[in-house]
Amino acid sequence: KQSRLLGLDGTYVQLLTENIPTLRGLATPYGLGYIPGTWMEAIQISKGTASVKNGYESVTGQINVEYLKPNTADKLFLNALVNDAGKKEINALGSFLVTDKLSTLVLAHVEDNSKVDDHQKDGFIDHPFIRQYNLLNRWFYTDNRWHIHFGMKALIENRTTGSVDFKSDQVRDIDHPYGIGIETDRYEAFYKMGYTFNNEMNSNFGSIFSVSKHNQESFFGIREYAGEQINYYVNLMYQTNFINSSNTITAGYSMNYDDYAERLDMTDILRTELVNGVFAEYSYKKGESLIVQTGVRLDYHNIYGLMFTPRLHARYSLGGNTIFRLSAGKGYRSPNVLAENNHYLANSRALV
Repeated sequence: KQSRLLGLDGTYVQLLTENIPTLRGLATPYGLGYIPGTWMEAIQISKGTASVKNGYESVTGQINVEYLKPNTADKLFLNALVNDAGKKEINALGSFLVTDKLSTLVLAHVEDNSKVDDHQKDGFIDHPFIRQYNLLNRWFYTDNRWHIHFGMKALIENRTTGSVDFKSDQVRDIDHPYGIGIETDRYEAFYKMGYTFNNEMNSNFGSIFSVSKHNQESFFGIREYAGEQINYYVNLMYQTNFINSSNTITAGYSMNYDDYAERLDMTDILRTELVNGVFAEYSYKKGESLIVQTGVRLDYHNIYGLMFTPRLHARYSLGGNTIFRLSAGKGYRSPNVLAENNHYLANSRALV
């Protein structure tokens, strides 16, 4: 399953969790499956190249998922699901007010889908077996000037599919039933801080720090693929109104570091990407009738060199149901050929 914007595949959509570009690289093929629905507070979608504040990777659009917040979530929430397709799922969350300013939230998700379905009677199961364990703990601190979020997330997932007769512990050769197995371990940590200098002018400084490690071991018949990605991300920005509340300027710096180590059969593919960039954005808002947002980025990629990214968004409402929108700009993405096209590994064709 994947989302499409402007008619192109989901790899061209920038996936964010709370404005942090975490679901990228090796996590792209199954990224949306790593977010349980009961954890979501909101989903924000932007078609076309989006705000320059979140990087240069938005080509056809941007999807940002907001998680439940410790200070507003239910004290206790339990949810269980069993359906006729064999899917079993348990979700639980609990929020705790440690002090008047500090709160925490624990979210847990367990999923198991191991029923054999072959409605087409072709000898292959109709949907993969999926077993997933997902845990998130986040903290929130706030006072008159400070707003701080930080937390950690861990995910373990096992996907198996193939022939109805395939057993995951069998010998993988041409004399045994065909099977596919994908084991994923993923760990994330993040820290977000905002400090308000002037409430009247909405002058504030914000920072985002995140680190993640994604590890995947998989086989497609007798072919093996493994990949590991370590990511470090930093975003520092300053925002303020000027003249009046209708005009807002944002400027900042970002750094994104990716260390890839992939292996296909006996071939190792190593790659390191480091991108440093600066950006500036201007927004104008006149009530609900006119909104204009324009910005530029300048990034330097250690492999692809200098990248200039201008973007413009405008929305004008005539009232009622008549709205005009304009979007223009550039976007870049660094391809991860094996991870994004791993379904091609399911056949026995030679890769060049």
